[in-house]
Amino acid sequence: MSCSFHRERGLLRKMALVPLSLIFEIVFLFLGIILYRENLTLERLVAVGLFFFEIPLLTANQEFFTDASGSLVESNVALPTTLLGYLVFADFLLIFIALYRWWDLYMAQKKVKEFSAGP
Repeated sequence: MSCSFHRERGLLRKMALVPLSLIFEIVFLFLGIILYRENLTLERLVAVGLFFFEIPLLTANQEFFTDASGSLVESNVALPTTLLGYLVFADFLLIFIALYRWWDLYMAQKKVKEFSAGP
């Protein structure tokens, strides 16, 4: 994930090869999928929030820092619009699935409380 390069006075530094936002996108995606499969309503609601946090990260430019002839340079890379549209649409589908599973669990818990209370 990182490579080493030498700077002034022979110090060893690290330079990122993968943008930081990409790591957060992957972590939010997998954590959201793990959480919406759980049996607590709060965990499923947190999963919906994580899926919403993915959208700004997807639409932002990916920033790389590179070493160009002794000075650090920032480079921006943007995803193509078509691919970005598909990714945001897939994220909205995951949001709707997580919301449905959250609502389904909430209604099931409500029915259990009604039946356990009795007439």
